[in-house]
Amino acid sequence: LGVNLDEGAAYLGVITAALIIVALIARRESRPFGWLALLAYGLALGPLLKVFDQPVAFTLDGYASFITLPSAALADIPPLNVARTPARFNFTLALTAAIMAGYGAAVLMRRLTLLAPIRLAVALIAIALIAFEYQTFFPLPTAPADLPPAITQISQRDDVRAVFNAPADNLVAAKEALYLQTAHQQPLIAGQDTRATPVSAATLTLLATFDPVLLHQAGADVVIIQRVYDNGSLETRARDQLGDPVYVDDRFALFDVPITDAAPAFAAITAPDDAITTVRDLYAYAPASGWLNFSATLDADDARLVTLLLDGAPVHQWTVSGATNVDLALPADAGVFHTITLALDPPCPAHFHPSLTCRTVDLTDAALTFTESVPAEPINLAWRRGVTLERGALTHIDNAPRVDLVWTFAEARTTNDIRYVHVLNADNAPIAQIDAPIGDFAANTRWVERVSIDLPADLPAGEYRVVVGWYEYPSITNFCLDTGDGCDPVVVIGVITVD
Repeated sequence: LGVNLDEGAAYLGVITAALIIVALIARRESRPFGWLALLAYGLALGPLLKVFDQPVAFTLDGYASFITLPSAALADIPPLNVARTPARFNFTLALTAAIMAGYGAAVLMRRLTLLAPIRLAVALIAIALIAFEYQTFFPLPTAPADLPPAITQISQRDDVRAVFNAPADNLVAAKEALYLQTAHQQPLIAGQDTRATPVSAATLTLLATFDPVLLHQAGADVVIIQRVYDNGSLETRARDQLGDPVYVDDRFALFDVPITDAAPAFAAITAPDDAITTVRDLYAYAPASGWLNFSATLDADDARLVTLLLDGAPVHQWTVSGATNVDLALPADAGVFHTITLALDPPCPAHFHPSLTCRTVDLTDAALTFTESVPAEPINLAWRRGVTLERGALTHIDNAPRVDLVWTFAEARTTNDIRYVHVLNADNAPIAQIDAPIGDFAANTRWVERVSIDLPADLPAGEYRVVVGWYEYPSITNFCLDTGDGCDPVVVIGVITVD
């Protein structure tokens, strides 16, 4: 059939259908199950009517559309949404069909005026025919269960902390990796107890570069390439980084990770130049606490909202109209694999008519670099109104100080809350400033921003403090720092020196 046989196909069967018809005609008590089966069948068909696995389309007044079914309206209503996929309703359909077929079989068996052994033979033949008719494929596919001694012998080694299997992003290969673990009996980098591993894609993607220092840092002392699921690129990369495998056959290539005392360096995998239709992920490993400097060019013909997420949580947004250069510093934690995601809001739909066009955003020149922060610890200074400066950094570039800020909001914020960045002289007078609302935010959210301030060209030599704070508009009431009884409104980010 070419579909997922667990969730993409269901078959009632000719014999079972005949027994159901007999039951509905002859046994009134079977009819409630018939109504339940009809409801389950309708919901199991999914949101769109399909024929030969293709949605049935129609054209009305020049507009092409599809035939929707009840599941489209009911699928998200509790508790029906617990099913998650329409195929779950086939369980109810199978149960009701079995009950009605049982009623039908009872009717026929009573009406057969044959000897008991012959009636039993008829029943067994019917059961065998139903079992034969229910085959979706034959013969049942099998895979060799034997494993090479080289994998089994890993269990005897005391120098192995964990095994890294590749490819790690293939769900079938991941299940095979669990089977290999029954032989080597060592921890897995990407183990799992549910459908997919909880280990982040950033970790798995960067470890699949097979950098021996990064693998050693992550605790992986053995790498197993499952060759059946590899197009050759993983094994080639592993050979380049780790040397020749200690064992190789048609199914597996086994590598030992060299022991090294070298400290891991910054590593990143960026996105190629392409159009974003839903999301685009970039990955980075930070060897120390600091900043991930993200830059790229985003381009859209019409205004399009792009959200940047750090490890799954939104931290910034841009409205892209035309070519837009983005430049942002994201907080990075020591020894952590980070995922940076660019997501369209709303995303392009999975299916739409060819006459319609989804407005994508072109991503070009995406780059990630790393800057270790000094000091490494976050600031974590809070104002009394639920605003916390989690981290801040000052960089003096030419005549324009650049301030990188990471905010967390315990309370909701509105555009009446004004964030300001001021450059103060020795008399605490602002000689340059930017006061602006940064948007509406729900409680318990995070925001990352980069603010650049142009200094006056005739600024006298000396030292100048760069401070940040908040006030409420239009009352111009300062937010007070949560550090004492007084109202100290500002945090000093740093000092710049003008020669």
